[in-house]
Amino acid sequence: MITKHEVLEFIAQETRQGHSVSFEDLSEEFGLSLQAACDHLKRLWRDRLIEATSHRPKGFKFRLQPHELFVSLKFRLTPRGAERLRWYRRGSW
Repeated sequence: MITKHEVLEFIAQETRQGHSVSFEDLSEEFGLSLQAACDHLKRLWRDRLIEATSHRPKGFKFRLQPHELFVSLKFRLTPRGAERLRWYRRGSW
């Protein structure tokens, strides 16, 4: 089973290298189904640990616009996500 911690570490690594992460990248990296990869990203986005790399209108930074497809988004780590990784590394959970 792939954990939130593992997914965040992968996204952090990609973010440091200047890359964004799609659901397809996550699926390929961890051998997940496309739906499972989307589900991981949706939870992290909802928790504001990652953010979409595309411009987001006010009020839609962490949610979809009407008729927008989730699969069209790419993500990077947020400062909140980086803090969560530090928390994991300290073993505070």
